[in-house]
Amino acid sequence: PDASVFATTLREVVSVNEDSQDFLRYLDRIGVNLGTRLSILERIEFDQTLLLDIGGREIMLSGEFTKRISVVEV
Repeated sequence: PDASVFATTLREVVSVNEDSQDFLRYLDRIGVNLGTRLSILERIEFDQTLLLDIGGREIMLSGEFTKRISVVEV
């Protein structure tokens, strides 16, 4: 879908499906926690990498990363 479709929908992190300390530390470092709100700005189809807006910051995360967090529309 067109990136504008993603950007119009705000999402909230509701769970983290990974307990690796390295992963959890990285989440903390980039400011992603339960309740964090984000918007998807772009998805790269090749490898499912997402460009996200998290609190006004643009962050690119791999498809492998995004498989490990669950979000809902808000």
